[in-house]
Amino acid sequence: MKIALVGAELEENLAIRYMHASLFQAGHDVQIIPFNDVQQVPQVVQHVAQWQPALVGMSMVFTARAKEFIRLATAMRQAGFMGHITAGGHFATLHAELLLRDAPAIDSVLHGEGEEAMVDLAEHVHELQQVQGMTCRRGQGIVFTGPRVAVQNLDDRGGVEGHLKPGVCADGNRHAKQGC
Repeated sequence: MKIALVGAELEENLAIRYMHASLFQAGHDVQIIPFNDVQQVPQVVQHVAQWQPALVGMSMVFTARAKEFIRLATAMRQAGFMGHITAGGHFATLHAELLLRDAPAIDSVLHGEGEEAMVDLAEHVHELQQVQGMTCRRGQGIVFTGPRVAVQNLDDRGGVEGHLKPGVCADGNRHAKQGC
């Protein structure tokens, strides 16, 4: 499945890199699309329209940028995007019901660690009840699908080697090699 991950890339975005690595390892075709500024809405929309992913994940971590991400999701819909749009990150998690109530362009919000949740969503995008740790619409309501099982050891997950920008060192990162 084609999956686009959209978020701030002013510096290395490790959250997106971990999701990219997990989705790639699960066999998906994944692209990271930088969205650093509201002026980039047309470019991101054009990229999504041309590449046509089935799933777009938005990294909504900054309160100050929430309206920009809602504007982006709305613009993607207006341009004809019919795939699933999910949001993640602490802002989206803390405001999941409000986002889904007030931003109809967004289909779901993933809570907690995103690597496994995004893989689950990609595998069950048409069976959302199968994805734990997600808030989504069901009928006329908004539901939480239940908590995900907590990961006991983050080092058991794959690393981001090969998914970082050239020259970037993930110092302090789980799986960091050679002490950067």
